Amino acid sequence: MRPAIGDIVFNGKKFIGSAQMWQGTSLLQHGSVVLKPQGKAWGRISAPDTATRKMLHQKLEARTISLQEILNRIVEPDEVKAAIKTGMTLTLGAVFQAGELCPEEWVLARKIALRHQNILT
Repeated sequence: MRPAIGDIVFNGKKFIGSAQMWQGTSLLQHGSVVLKPQGKAWGRISAPDTATRKMLHQKLEARTISLQEILNRIVEPDEVKAAIKTGMTLTLGAVFQAGELCPEEWVLARKIALRHQNILT
């Protein structure tokens, strides 16, 4: 869990991670914002024994921090979504509208997904 280019760090600890993959002019962006501490949960699902769980928990606590810990309050996902939308609107000058894909967009999305699935296998 070491910070990489594009990650956001607070007091030396990573709390936003990001990854990108470019293929031609297409971009896949994946990111995560840690809302609450995750060390114990990761330890429970990743480690087979108590000692390993404790060690993993301590490593994660030393390297990562959550938005809850930074702001000293619970942060709801809708608050983060609204902040990201506002930031992108101000930065990009874009107008975002909630909506669904039209049938043609679903067909295109499936074609792209299948093409990428074939590339990866």
